[in-house]
Amino acid sequence: MFFGRSRLRVARAKAGFPRSECQSAGLTETASTFTKTSLASGAGFSTSANRSVSGGPYSTERNAFNALLPRVGLPEGTRTFLSKPQMEFVCQRSLAIMDFVRVYDVHTKARWKLFDWIRPLSQELYTREFPFAHRTLRATMIELAMTELWLAMRLREDPMPRPFRWGQMAINEQTHETFPQLEAAWRDQTPRTRATLAGMTDWATVVQTLLQGTRQTRTLRATKGDIATQLLLHEVHHRAQAMTMLRHLGIPAEDLDYIFFVQEERLDPTPTR
Repeated sequence: MFFGRSRLRVARAKAGFPRSECQSAGLTETASTFTKTSLASGAGFSTSANRSVSGGPYSTERNAFNALLPRVGLPEGTRTFLSKPQMEFVCQRSLAIMDFVRVYDVHTKARWKLFDWIRPLSQELYTREFPFAHRTLRATMIELAMTELWLAMRLREDPMPRPFRWGQMAINEQTHETFPQLEAAWRDQTPRTRATLAGMTDWATVVQTLLQGTRQTRTLRATKGDIATQLLLHEVHHRAQAMTMLRHLGIPAEDLDYIFFVQEERLDPTPTR
């Protein structure tokens, strides 16, 4: 099987990317392409195929590109060696969908507004139980801050505590019983998380995280782009749960949608005929 230009166009289209490719000279037929699949011939693919033209593979960029294959619809087990310009193009186009720092900045603005609603609550209301999600506002907010810390550590490839216990991360309910304690910790954490996102360039790199327990070790593998995406989406999910709890407490928590923080709005009188 040979994944040439036509196959890549189809894969890009299935993944939601434009079929057309950059017309720079770097994307002419100068690729050194080698593809190999372990799928049986009954699946519609041959076991291997080779085609060599001018140009050589680049291991770092090749690994980054290979990490993107499942995301652009190519079969698992397929390895594709392209020229350096081609791989850079595919990686950049695949990962330029989201501006992680910009989205995180908007999340931060929404978070401060959420803090404004929670701050006046008594400890009794902050820890009141509800029959959904993490049961209390405190547990929900701890989950948000703690997960952000954990995912940022994965992006930085920081070593995890040993033995790993989720409830013993640096932010937890035992050390952050009150909201002022959590708010101070999260405000201190925010610039570090932002700097981590801003400093990343190798979004297609696969990161391996080891969570070593007393009886077994859990190994997690994901690209940096996917980890950063989870960091952003996770906050939206649990922030909505916190807002629902606030509404049950009589606080009209609303309008934290992303678009409200980035769009301009103007009201003009409707012209009369």
